[in-house]
Amino acid sequence: MTRVLITGMSGTGKTTAVDELARRGHRAVETDTDEWSEWDGGDWIWREDRVGGLLAEHERTGVPLFVSGTKTNQVRFYPGADGPSFTHVVLFTAPLDVMRRRVDERSSNPYGKSEAEWAEIVGFTETVEPLLRRGADLVVDTRAPLDEVVARVLALLPPEGSSTRLSTGCPQDFPQKPGELSTTGGLSTGVGIGRLTPLAWGPVRSPQRGGLRAPTEKRCGADGETAATLVGDGRRAGFVCG
Repeated sequence: MTRVLITGMSGTGKTTAVDELARRGHRAVETDTDEWSEWDGGDWIWREDRVGGLLAEHERTGVPLFVSGTKTNQVRFYPGADGPSFTHVVLFTAPLDVMRRRVDERSSNPYGKSEAEWAEIVGFTETVEPLLRRGADLVVDTRAPLDEVVARVLALLPPEGSSTRLSTGCPQDFPQKPGELSTTGGLSTGVGIGRLTPLAWGPVRSPQRGGLRAPTEKRCGADGETAATLVGDGRRAGFVCG
């Protein structure tokens, strides 16, 4: 159910990371192509029908998805948006000198090599990157080794074998009344993490903006032995059985 947008300025390493994720067997899509983007009034934007279809597909299948791109209309697919959406937004960032070197050395994309285009990138870094930072769940400095950068992105996936099903109600073997879960970025305060009692079920407090990152297993239920896992998708969270 994890759908991650990797965004950032040219030269921050988005394509390199997506290529590495694909090499490791993950579904990873670079959207800076005609298949996913189009010119509209002088702006290179996403083909919203195709990106929406891609997200909807992975919402149905639950297969993790990683998408890279920086487009003016990407906010329409941010967590909490109506319709298909990402569960996480990751901002890649790097100092300008590192970005310039990468732009000069790359062969896959000519953008940024001319002085005029580089000046445009510098301008976007000053004006657009702060906006991207505000909407990001995670900011990654890509001066780190590639394995470390990719590991931080992959940490957004639930642990293998853990439940990824969200619930807004109690399982049948939980006799207490279910609580209402928040669907906003800051989850409502209820049962605090680490204070789940055998009969407690309800809203949870997110330790960081945008939802829970590390699932937490607790023993709960009337018998105190039923396993439940605290999971979040960037918008809401809850305890689930299994």
